Amino acid sequence: GVQHTLSEILNKNTALKSFAASNASELIHELRGTLVKLKEDLYKLDKPSLQEIEEMIRSITNKKGFTDSYETISSIFIYICSSISAKKQISNNKLKDDIVDFLLHEYKNKDLCLYMVASRFNMTEKYLSRFFREHTGENFVNYLENLRIDFAVKLLNSTSYTVNEIADASGYQNPNTFYKAFKRVYGISPTSFREKN
Repeated sequence: GVQHTLSEILNKNTALKSFAASNASELIHELRGTLVKLKEDLYKLDKPSLQEIEEMIRSITNKKGFTDSYETISSIFIYICSSISAKKQISNNKLKDDIVDFLLHEYKNKDLCLYMVASRFNMTEKYLSRFFREHTGENFVNYLENLRIDFAVKLLNSTSYTVNEIADASGYQNPNTFYKAFKRVYGISPTSFREKN
């Protein structure tokens, strides 16, 4: 990660025979400049994080010496990366929750599909599919199918609706698709399932 990259920068610069105190000062100055530029792009972080970063940047002085300055700079980069990572994790969790809530409210909609959800959340289908799997551990299509089949099971157990009516109420456009999905999940037809229960 960032620590490895900083180590590479340090090693490449200090390995040069011409590396001297003036080079060390210049390297610290360049790294500090990078931090200042990076800080300007961190407006998405909360104010306490930004204030802490600003204080840490101000604390870098040449009086400390190269090693202390470099260690301070390294700790600032690591702090920035962990802050961004935490913020991204919170954002991803919220997005995942929003997508799942949307599916829970819309799964009976016959038009609901990966494309519709991707459009709703301004994503490509490919990105949504990958994002959903990474954050729920489930395939999008399987998740939607399970929501629909679970609802169908409730209707099979608690109503006298026909299997075709249940397929329709569960969000399936076609009863044959419902039959196949049900059999895939339960290993038997909806009619047989109802008879057994």
